[in-house]
Amino acid sequence: MADNHEDRPLSGPEVAKSLWMALDSLANSVAAAEKTQFSADDIAAIKLLLEQDRRTRWLWTTARTWALWVTAVVAGFTVGLDALKAALKRLIT
Repeated sequence: MADNHEDRPLSGPEVAKSLWMALDSLANSVAAAEKTQFSADDIAAIKLLLEQDRRTRWLWTTARTWALWVTAVVAGFTVGLDALKAALKRLIT
């Protein structure tokens, strides 16, 4: 790959042209970044979506927790009832 870089110092007009091109490129980059920034309405909509997502996660986490507790209570009741039946059966026989 050929290197187009010259090892000689730049003249005044060449330096000015290089600086101008660099500043122009920087200005274009800043302008492009400003165009891609969100408006206040976009930010409000994103905040609303994030809040809805947070609430949905909370709801499903709560539902899972309740389901786990209900399952544990039903299982405990069932095992306890079976143990009580077995104990009563031994006492009767």
